[in-house]
Amino acid sequence: MTMKTTNEILDEVLSDLYRERNSRFNPELYLKQRFKLENQNAQEVYEKLRLEHLIDSPNRKPIKISDRGMKIQSRFGGWLAYLHHQEENEEIESERQQKEDEKLDIDLTLAKWQKKVFWPLFLIALLGGIPQLIEWIKTIFELI
Repeated sequence: MTMKTTNEILDEVLSDLYRERNSRFNPELYLKQRFKLENQNAQEVYEKLRLEHLIDSPNRKPIKISDRGMKIQSRFGGWLAYLHHQEENEEIESERQQKEDEKLDIDLTLAKWQKKVFWPLFLIALLGGIPQLIEWIKTIFELI
């Protein structure tokens, strides 16, 4: 028989607590009997449940599922599915951030190029416009 990981145990605990949401469990007895855990391992699982805010247990005994635990169980179907969803979101966010960084690099390069090119192009346009302005002024004075 293979040992279950902490996350697999959390998934089953969350499932049990969700199914029996009106019940209250004694954490040590429940974890030891259900998963055949030793004291230290049961304590680690309990702490993980508490740190992830999956349980409400203000005075340590008994435990019941928290609002967050209820949402995770009902929306994702369990702790493992929630973790998988979080990993996918992190990958999507990472890709989005990478694209945003690339866009910012391109925008910076374009801004530098515009800064270098603006005044020479402005001067060329001004030099090209001066003869036209003179021609326009002459036309106005000829009409008068």
